Order: sequence, then structure tokens, then C-alpha cells
Amino acid sequence: MTFSEELGYEPDVQDWIHTLPSGFEVWTAEHCDPKNWELPQDYGIEGVFFVDQDGNLYNAQEAEENLRKCMEMRDVPVSDNPTRDGSTVTKRVIHYANVFSDPKRGVKLGKTALYYDVDEDDLSGGNGRNGARFRICIPGYMVYRTKFLTPEAKIRHAMASQPKNDNSDFEEVPTKYDVKSGIIALVEVTKEYETDKIEDECDLYGDHLVATDLTWVKREVKKALMKEGSFECRDEIQDLNDDFYKSFLEKHKATDIWIQEIWEKAKSGDCYVQYINLANKSLSNYYKPLIKKQELANAKDVPLHLIFNFDVNKHKAGTQTIEAQRDTVFSKIMHGYEEEHINVFLKRYPNVDLKTVFPWNHPDAQNVALAQDRVAEKGKGVVRLKNRHYN
Repeated sequence: MTFSEELGYEPDVQDWIHTLPSGFEVWTAEHCDPKNWELPQDYGIEGVFFVDQDGNLYNAQEAEENLRKCMEMRDVPVSDNPTRDGSTVTKRVIHYANVFSDPKRGVKLGKTALYYDVDEDDLSGGNGRNGARFRICIPGYMVYRTKFLTPEAKIRHAMASQPKNDNSDFEEVPTKYDVKSGIIALVEVTKEYETDKIEDECDLYGDHLVATDLTWVKREVKKALMKEGSFECRDEIQDLNDDFYKSFLEKHKATDIWIQEIWEKAKSGDCYVQYINLANKSLSNYYKPLIKKQELANAKDVPLHLIFNFDVNKHKAGTQTIEAQRDTVFSKIMHGYEEEHINVFLKRYPNVDLKTVFPWNHPDAQNVALAQDRVAEKGKGVVRLKNRHYN
């Protein structure tokens, strides 16, 4: 039941005024005057308009008189804000309620009101403040009557309207979890994404975060989207680095024989596999695990299967395609490793191929690359690699 339904008539200024049990008048007549609040903003987001009581639409550049017509006191229902992580809601509501209840702070005038979606009868932002006013029984709050032409416009506006530097009013700028939640919500309404653009969105809406938190957001958003799998990734080539390759293999397990017969068996120790990420690492990063698994595989005279991820940035820059990197991984990179270890640990003999000591050169080894080409290798998990004359 809304406040007006509870009263049985449309409330006037006196009905909105609220005094706490402490005697502090937390909501006053001044709070009910649109002139005492900031004007609404579109934050440069297309498809955002403000609506007066007669249904007239105004953009954020309209005269102040017209924009004030789009503001009113309203008992707004509690709603979720997809640009704020759910785990932070209760904490923020309690914190805001404590701020409102403090006579030295209270609900400050001259600040931003709540953005109210006239079509959906909910908020696009300000859910923490709305929850706080419910908590301390303030009948309503000042809102901007807002119309969003698309769901994307609503999400973008909600993210853009979040405080990046809250000048100590609430000390509750969006956390890294909030930014992650907002970016994922944006993809949910657009139904598609590109990895580079996702990173740009993270930079835009997470520009207040410290570098480590921003890096975390980018990684976790991409992991979540890949795990979800229901949104179309528009990347031609995908990076399946340390954070993503396991979920990618799991996603393609049902249709890929190599994943079923080798990757899955390796989990229980029935065979040996080594993942090598050459996108942002070099082979030297894998010397220790390679040597350990060489020892295990050679002791049983079984192969060590290698699985590679290659450098997407080189492909995009045109310096070396994914296919070219695959073609040279054994003839150059693994060859260099083999020669280095032969020179240090083995004695060469005429007409003896010492490279057969390396278990990825075992005739039964099935060395593969992750299927990074989303177009040519659509639906695949891995693609076989040619390892010289060995396998």
C-alpha cells in the first residue's frame, strides 16, 4: 500500500514531514520543495528524458523551470539496483539510515534526488537512500520522474549517476563488487559483448577504483560472462589465459573428445597434461612444472600432452597471427627449450635423436591449442597441433 492509499488522499507537504522519536525533524517542508534539490542530469547518456505530470518530455538541457516540473515527492517502492552488488545493500541501508538520523548530518538539501522510472514504477538509482528512509519511516523522498528509452540507457544512467567521490555525505562510492555487478547487468540487457569494450566499460565506470581492484573487476567480469555462456561474445579471437581456460574446457567437454579422454583423465592422474599460456607469459614460467611432469611421464613411458593459449594482442596488432604462433610453437619455442636442456643435461651421440626423451614428442602425445578463433573454430574446445615429425 502506497502512502497516498494509506492516507486515502493525495498527501500535501505536511503529510510528508517526519519527526524521529528522538525529536529530530528528519524530513521538513524544505525537503518537499523541488527548488531545494539539484536538477536532474542525464550524465551524457542517450535515451534519458524527464517527464512532468502532464507527460511532457524534457532533456537535461531544458530550462530549470521545466526540469523542476519533473520533480515530486513520492513513496517509491523498494526495488533492486542491478548496478549495486546485492551483498552490499543491507550495509548501505543501515549506514544511510544512521546518517539521516544524525541531527548533525541528516538528509542534506542541495543534493541529488532519486531517479524514478515512470514506466516501471521503480528506481534506477538511490535504492540505498530509499531503503534508509523506509528504515526510519520517512513517508517518501524527492524523485526525478525519468523515462528511459531502452533498458541499456537505464543501466548506463544508473551506473553514471553513482557517486565517485561522495564528499563524506555517505562515504559509500561503488565498490569493485558494485562495478562488476553493473557491467554484467549491462551485458544482460544488450545480450552481447566484446572483451575490449568490456575493459573500456570497466575503465569508465570503475575509474575511481585503485588499480588492483579495477584489474580484479575486469578479470571477474570476463570470468562470469564466460561461465554464464548465454551472451554472445563478438570477439573474433579470444584470450583463454589462466583465468578462463578451465571454464572454457568445461563448457566444451560434452562435444570434444580430447577434453573427455585426456583433460578429464589428467584430473585423476591417469595421464599427464600441462597448460602453457604464451599470451602474457613465456615458456620459462613453466620450466618447473614441465620438468616435474616430464619425470612422471618418462617413468611410465607415457606421453605428456601440452595445451597452449596464444597471444591475442599480437594477432590484433598484425605482428603474428594465432595460426602463425601455433605453427612455430614446436619448431621454435619448444625446440629452444629442448636444445637448452640437452646441452646441459645430456650427451649427444651421432644419429641419436635425443628429443625423443621429451614426453610431448612421444608418438602417442596429442598436443593441442585452445580453440581461440571463435569464427573458424566455433563450437570446438581444442585443435590439434602438428609437432614436427613426432606426432
